[in-house]
Order: sequence, then structure tokens, then C-alpha cells
Amino acid sequence: MTIKNLITYFRQFTTNHPILQTFSWGNLSDYSREDYITQYPAIHFVPQPSTLDDTSQDISFSVLIYDLLNEYMDNPVNSNQLDSMALCEEILGDFVNDFINQLTDYGYYLQMPVNYTYFVDRFKESVCGIEANITITIEQTACIPPYIVPSPTPSPTATLTPTPTITPTSTTTPTPTPTPTLTPTPSSTPPPAFDADAAAYLEAVVSAGGSVDATMSAATDTLFTSLKSNGIYSKIKAMYPVLGGTAASHKFNAINPLDTNAAFRLTFTAGWTHSSSGMEVDTDPNHYANTYFNPSVEQSSTDEQHYSIYTTSNEQAQHTSMGAYDGSVEAGIYTSYSTTGRFYCSVGSGLSFYTQSTDIGIGNFVVSTTGTNTIGYKNGVSVINDVKTPQLVNRTMFLGGENGNGQTANNPLNIIFSTIGNKLSGSEISTMSSIINTFQTTLGRNTY
Repeated sequence: MTIKNLITYFRQFTTNHPILQTFSWGNLSDYSREDYITQYPAIHFVPQPSTLDDTSQDISFSVLIYDLLNEYMDNPVNSNQLDSMALCEEILGDFVNDFINQLTDYGYYLQMPVNYTYFVDRFKESVCGIEANITITIEQTACIPPYIVPSPTPSPTATLTPTPTITPTSTTTPTPTPTPTLTPTPSSTPPPAFDADAAAYLEAVVSAGGSVDATMSAATDTLFTSLKSNGIYSKIKAMYPVLGGTAASHKFNAINPLDTNAAFRLTFTAGWTHSSSGMEVDTDPNHYANTYFNPSVEQSSTDEQHYSIYTTSNEQAQHTSMGAYDGSVEAGIYTSYSTTGRFYCSVGSGLSFYTQSTDIGIGNFVVSTTGTNTIGYKNGVSVINDVKTPQLVNRTMFLGGENGNGQTANNPLNIIFSTIGNKLSGSEISTMSSIINTFQTTLGRNTY
């Protein structure tokens, strides 16, 4: 088996693939960035240092899969960058599965996992995609599948007159047998595509100037798919993952990432500090973020409410972390009330509380209606179950404060996630809390 056979296979894969348009290989320095002509999507293989021993051969490549980047500089929201990157991920999945299914039985093994990174670059046009590093182990007993050997050009063959000869003694030639090794189970099903709603949210974040790397992108995809597979996503009407590190990127409601009041995007007063660690509001009672979500308008019934907030700082004050008060009905969460250490919450019919003994005011707090009861959870654990008849407050909800009852905090409040939506059962709250905490753990912002 030689590199020529592998290049032949790579070319054949490109030809057979329903989407790929261009195959190339070799060092990128051999291609002029201005003269390089291609059709998209394209795949390019770059040979890398390889190894050989007495039992096997390891041949390595960098694989670039890329698509044309339509930047739309006058309207960056229309950029296809995330869609193109997701498409390139699908093509990589197709390649991995095709290799495993076609070549494993012949003694060729693709080392797993395959690591890859996202990139944006410029040849003659701007392109974006992924760069993967692959290593193929070839056993000495491997044989060459006929479909990756170039077919010779047919040529006339002279007819030979048979001549009697002495029949030679037959010699048994060992048949090459693949040596069993631990390999991935072949699958004809490609890996799932990047979630479309997660991609739309990330595109809004990036278009607004936020910073998103591959880790954040993958974590966001997992966040969305996990919420959906557990039946929770459809119950959330506003979700703020606080991604991108800027006010412009933190403002988006990930469920509907449009820059409008009707889409419940946040508007911030003065007094906020934004970074990759979250969004922090100071102690001024007049500083907050407006969600534009009015429960009395948006909710179908009084028994359809949940609110959540994940904080990494203890404000230790008679100050609402999120909420609204219309003069008679209050809804929201106090993560840490004054110096008592109490977690207060309400869904419109009076406050319920739980006295915290550790990590006061820090963690993932959720309140929800459930029939005639108010239930409260901290870090996925039930801490409040109180008989309270729910009501709907008739004001828009604030983050970092309460709409209608401004109060001074003792310490700044740092927020890293928040949701508003329909009621959740206790098990759904625990599941949602776990999914959100997994997201935060991946980003290095978790508190438990």
C-alpha cells in the first residue's frame, strides 16, 4: 500500500460524494492563493510526517474541508459562515464513515477520534471550514481493494497459441488475512448535523462582535440538542446563555435571536460589565437589563410560569436578582436576601424562601408553578415546596433588578445564564439544571 493508493481513494470519495465539488492534494505552498481555482465545497489533503515499522505503517494527513464564505459586509447577519462550517463537519463525518465501512476489512484503520478545528482563510476568495488531522494505520498484511487501484487503459492483446508445457508443481501462497484489532464499529449513519437553532444563535452572537471558539460552539450545540431531546426546549420562551463577552452579544434571547423587543432581547442600563465570565451589574438600584417579557401578556395561564438565574457572585442584599412587581403581584428570584442567606422566590402570590448554609447566593436558581404550589430549586435540588396560588405580574421582567421596586445591593451580581418560560416539573427542573451546568462546566464558569 502506498500513498498513491490512498490519494486514489480520496479522489474516488470526492467523486462519489453528492456535495463535494473539488478534490486536491499537496502542500498549500504549492498553490497560489490568487490563482487557485476551485468549486465549492472542496476538500484538500496535505501529507504529514508518517512512520513505518516492521508490522505496520502510519500515514498522516491534514484534511481541509471548506466552503465559500459569503460575508455580506453590509449585512453580516446573512453570513453563511456557521452553516458552511456545519456542512463541512457533515462531510468529515461522511468521510470517516466511508473509510471505516470500505477499508477496515482490508487492514486499514483510521485512528479515532479525529480531531479538527474551525478556520476562516483567504485564497482567491474568502473561505471557511474545518481542518482535521487524520492518521491511517496500514498493517503489513493489508491488501489493496480493487476499487482504489486506478484501472489501466484497455489495449489490444495479441492472441497466443497455446504451447504444451510441463505443469509446474503448485506452491501454496498464503492468503493475506487482516489481523483483528480494536476498531470503531462501522456505521452507515453520519454524525448528526449541527443544530440549526444553535447555529442561528451563534451567528447572531458572532455578527454582533462576540467571540466564539470551537469549544463554545460545541457546548452550545449540546445545550440545544439536550434541551430538545428532554422535552424542555419548547417550554422556554426566553433563554440568555450570556455568550460572546460583549453587551451586544449577551443581549440575545437564544430561542429567537433577533434584535427586537418582541424577541425579548435585553437592553442594558449603565452599570454593567461584560466579559467571557458573564455580565455583572453594580449595586445601583437603577441599573438592570429589561427582557421585555411581560408574563401577563405572554403566558397562557397563571399556572404556566418558570424563572431561572445562574449567578457566580453573592450580592447579599434585599435586592431582586430578577423579577417584576406591579403594585400587587410580584414574580422573581432573590438569590441572597440581605445577610440572612435566604433564597426567596415568587410566582405572584407571596414570597417563599429557603435558608442557604453554603455557597450563599451562588449557583443555579429556579422557581416554577406546579398547580397550587410554588417549587424552588438550587443546583438541581428541591429546596422549596410551598402552597401558593400563582398569579401573573403585569410588568416586564428585569435581570439584575426588579421592575417596579428598585433596591440597592451590597455587592455586584454576576449572571451567566437565565431562562423564562412555562412551568416545569421537578424532574424537568433537575434535568434543565444539569444541562445548563454541563454547558457552564465546558465554558469554565460553573459553580458546582
